[in-house]
Amino acid sequence: MFTQQVFDTFWNALVVTGQGMSGIFVFMGLFYVAIKVMDKIFPYKAEDEKKD
Repeated sequence: MFTQQVFDTFWNALVVTGQGMSGIFVFMGLFYVAIKVMDKIFPYKAEDEKKD
């Protein structure tokens, strides 16, 4: 039932899954850093309340 081909295919699927998940976490980390850098470059400035 479980031949060597099945185990090889399963292992290859785990490798591809691991690479995909690693890529997602790397992207999330880079996106977080990009947001922090933009926050330092362009800080939030509260608008003054309009006086009518």
